[in-house]
Amino acid sequence: MKNDYNSYLQTIKEFGEVEQVKHPLIYLSGLPNARPMETIVFETGEVGHILSLNEDTIEATTFSRQSVKIGTKAARTNTFFQVPVGNNVLGKIVDPTGQLRSSTQSWSADEYRDVEGGRALLQERSKITKPLFTGVSIIDLMLPLGSGQRQMIVGDRQTGKTSILLSILTTQARLGSIIVYASIGKEQSEISRISQYCQNAGVLKQTVIVASSASDSPSLVDMTPYTAMTIAEYFKDQGKDVVLILDDLTTHARYYRELALLGKRFPGRDSYPGDIFYKHARLLERAGNFVQGKKNVAITCLPVSETIEESLTDYITSNLIGITDGHFLFSQEAFNRGRRPAIDLFYSVTRVGRQTQQTAIRELNHQLMRLLSDYEKALKFAHFGAELIEETKQLLHTGSLTHAFFEQRTGVDVPQAVQTIAVGLILLKAFDDLNPDDIASIRQSLTEAYQQDKAFQKQATELLTAATSDEFLTQLDANKESILKICKPKN
Repeated sequence: MKNDYNSYLQTIKEFGEVEQVKHPLIYLSGLPNARPMETIVFETGEVGHILSLNEDTIEATTFSRQSVKIGTKAARTNTFFQVPVGNNVLGKIVDPTGQLRSSTQSWSADEYRDVEGGRALLQERSKITKPLFTGVSIIDLMLPLGSGQRQMIVGDRQTGKTSILLSILTTQARLGSIIVYASIGKEQSEISRISQYCQNAGVLKQTVIVASSASDSPSLVDMTPYTAMTIAEYFKDQGKDVVLILDDLTTHARYYRELALLGKRFPGRDSYPGDIFYKHARLLERAGNFVQGKKNVAITCLPVSETIEESLTDYITSNLIGITDGHFLFSQEAFNRGRRPAIDLFYSVTRVGRQTQQTAIRELNHQLMRLLSDYEKALKFAHFGAELIEETKQLLHTGSLTHAFFEQRTGVDVPQAVQTIAVGLILLKAFDDLNPDDIASIRQSLTEAYQQDKAFQKQATELLTAATSDEFLTQLDANKESILKICKPKN
């Protein structure tokens, strides 16, 4: 959108004048036909949009770091706030107005879209039936995601939330999805780190980073997730699956609270205005699985929320739990014990992901969950120093092997067939003579064999056609010897 005050003034023939400034909020007189959320352009070149209409004044906000001066004139544009979208934005870092952060030059947009977007009708939505493969074993096997799911990533600071997001980003980009990463109110160094990671992983051309920094205007930070969602909707309309990462909505809420309190909106719980739930719900409901012609396309949304001492009753976190389809809770205790990723299986939830799993894998999921639950109980019992029976020792060893398999570094992508076969061999006690430290090497050997050995790839594919977990384990047991030959731990 061009920032030409005189052009809009001549076209619409309405202007207002700034009467009061509480940067980034401003109050104007004039503009008799203004509408909420309409974009306005100032004679000094800044752009803003209208928040509310009062009896005598119009409350608006600007996106510039510098404050607009009292007496500055503003013209209506008769449009809602729009951002440029198009295929050329791939591989770029843009601000919430759609402009490149690293350059004063613009990029070639295919069209402009309102950040408010359109709401899909019920008949345009479809049941989530397609799995979203992340390459992270503990997620794909234990807490599966569906394509189009809204899954919150929640936990304390420095517990590995961003690392898991980068792993999911890499895997999905390599599978052909478009990635839109919203970095909300972050330091410039964090934005650069994400961009550099995507560059090193070779997925930057599949990725758009919408970034606002901590030094930007609060109104610009507030707009960041809506711009990211608008870009995601553009690619969805092109028939492409999109993974949208919103990092993070706790920061977003804090900036919106600042705006709301400046505007003298009534503060509610934890000093947040009551409409923060509406703002986040209005945003996240735009994700989902959609009917497009004869196929489905999805926007899978992964909003991040930061907690203090893992309190899921925190206001913003509990709001998001009510909006999303589940959450991954990152545990500080598990992180301190060295588990990566530090996901707490027993406090994490996926409400629609399991319906996308094959029956055999879903049944393996139940077996593994029972095993790990019994393992945690036995571990607490063992801490008392009691003499353990052989059955309990076996349980502790199998549980430790399973946790060792779920240990995974950022960027390590484990194929689903390898995940399923490996945990099947653990359940069959094929690795009982090994130490947990050997499991990572075995996983690497299986992954390399699956990627390079077509015979093993065919064998693995056939095993995954089993109708039930019992059938899968029976067939795996019959093929165990040939598989164990290719996954000996490396010295």
